[in-house]
Amino acid sequence: MDRALAVLAETPVAGELITHAFGLDAASEASGIATDDQASCTVLLEFNGS
Repeated sequence: MDRALAVLAETPVAGELITHAFGLDAASEASGIATDDQASCTVLLEFNGS
């Protein structure tokens, strides 16, 4: 897992794969977007609020 995260961090195009980011308070909305493959690629749930 550490190596996979390092590769993603080193790859500029990796940021384009994240189509949506939500704070923990919007987890329900994030889940709905994540299950719609026409609306999203990768949905990020941020636990630290940033």
